[in-house]
Amino acid sequence: MSQNLYEEAIAEARLLRDMAEENAKNKIIDAVTPRIRSLIEQQLLGETDEEEMEELQKIITNITDSLSILLDKKLDLFSSTVNNK
Repeated sequence: MSQNLYEEAIAEARLLRDMAEENAKNKIIDAVTPRIRSLIEQQLLGETDEEEMEELQKIITNITDSLSILLDKKLDLFSSTVNNK
């Protein structure tokens, strides 16, 4: 019975972690979407210069790098916490 309760708790913790990660990703995307959309619209209309395109690329790179680092750290922390119990 105790083992089953432990496994249920682990499964629930994983679900909560996944939901938190998804919420974090969505908040980041929501925060930068207007700026990215604006830069893309300017590019499509031919109104951007090279500097603005470099800025867009930096934003995209920073987002993807930050997400992967954040997820790696959370997964490592979660794994070590679960394995130590």
